[in-house]
Amino acid sequence: MSVARVRMARLGADVSALGFGCASLGSRISAGNGLAALERAWDAGISWYDVAPSYGDGEAEGLLGRFFAGKPRDAFQIVTKVGIPPSPPSLKQRIARPVLRVALEVAPGLRAAIRRRRPPPTKPPIDAAMIPVSVESSLRRLGVDHVDVLALHEAKPDEVVRDDVLEALTRVIRAGKVKVAAIASSPEAAAAGLAAAPDLYGMIQTAGNPFLPAADPGLAADRVTHSAYGNDGGPARLAAMIESDGELRAAFAAAGYDADFARAAKDFLADYAFAANAGGVVIMSMFHPGHLADNLARHARPRDDAAILRLGAMVRSRAG
Repeated sequence: MSVARVRMARLGADVSALGFGCASLGSRISAGNGLAALERAWDAGISWYDVAPSYGDGEAEGLLGRFFAGKPRDAFQIVTKVGIPPSPPSLKQRIARPVLRVALEVAPGLRAAIRRRRPPPTKPPIDAAMIPVSVESSLRRLGVDHVDVLALHEAKPDEVVRDDVLEALTRVIRAGKVKVAAIASSPEAAAAGLAAAPDLYGMIQTAGNPFLPAADPGLAADRVTHSAYGNDGGPARLAAMIESDGELRAAFAAAGYDADFARAAKDFLADYAFAANAGGVVIMSMFHPGHLADNLARHARPRDDAAILRLGAMVRSRAG
């Protein structure tokens, strides 16, 4: 099964409606398994690949570059970021990594607990000097002469509007290193950037999940969304809500969702991500063959986007 295409106007390109998120490439996911997953996604028609210098404990960009070597550059789109530098793992972490990978294969539920114990990545302030250095390093690791999108990673609202940052982004675009500048951060940062520099920022990347803050749908930019299942147990949280709330349970049943609450929650969160960003790219988990197949099949199903968004509003109102 191949994936549908959407138009990203500022890029001037038709791209896959599903994007491959590379956050775990090289860390939780080994190089071999990651490259195999990339190949499966490529064969399914996935053209959009989302990466960052910090992803995969600093390994993801290099592995993605290995995968793309020899492939026609106009057949794929790379989104990388600037703002969170790579942080190589300690010797202790490198030694423990193979054991953790096996443990997660056996008990995927451990993932949230392990994520909570990881220290947050270092996030220095974004400034003009950081941008060209980060771009050149990313291009070297990726083995390409340009990236399609460069996003300010977890940028604060005041950072996306600063003149020095805007000028640095303009320079890397004029140099042909980057096609489109973007903001991959909070809805507040996205709104601030587009208000200050609508001609520069052509894309925003925010969460697409009823439990997380959403960007204003009226913002004029190409859209990418992530975190369809949330950052920490979204499906389990929603399943518990459906089970305990008779009105919500009836609404899910009326919408045709499975009587199994866990299945209903997972299916709905995928549907919500697709409905909330029907004209853009939705970043999904694709490392496991079953996840790729499920995502492709779910995206291809006919759906009533308006009804899904109404159900999402109902979930959001009960989530607090």
